[in-house]
Amino acid sequence: MKQWRIIVIVSGLIILLLIANFSIQIKKRSTKNKENSSRTSSAVADLNTTLRPTVIEYNSTNSLAENAKNVPNSKCWKKENTRLIGDCIHCSDYEKQTISGCLEFGNIQQGLCISSNVKFYKSCPHVLQWEEKKFWMFTGLMLLGLICSSLLVWYRQRQLDKVFYQKLQRQVESDTI
Repeated sequence: MKQWRIIVIVSGLIILLLIANFSIQIKKRSTKNKENSSRTSSAVADLNTTLRPTVIEYNSTNSLAENAKNVPNSKCWKKENTRLIGDCIHCSDYEKQTISGCLEFGNIQQGLCISSNVKFYKSCPHVLQWEEKKFWMFTGLMLLGLICSSLLVWYRQRQLDKVFYQKLQRQVESDTI
């Protein structure tokens, strides 16, 4: 009877993880669809017109970026309008030593200063794939811990039941004689 409790708990957790996985996949698909529609329209996000220049979102069909000069540590994004031309990626050890954008968060995103036609790298806070990998690692470790602790409890309960039945058997044998 007690084994059924463990099976129900583990199967419930597996179902919960599958639901979480499907919801994450659906969210990814919806954000990809939104990105594809915004890429065709080339949306403009004005962060703060008085203090910062305009940032134009990622656009894969940018002809300016092909001819741009690559200056990884450029600070042109502080003065000029920019266009983000790459995704946020995790920095390698070499990039952490050479590119100043990697120092703040350990992640960089490539951009393009429109006026000076210079490619640069800017720090960005989160890499989606890395965060998802950490989430699934944590979830897997917690599931493994649940299974191990459930098995230990089940094994210990069997030992205690065995001792109890031995004592009960000794009592029954001593009463009958």
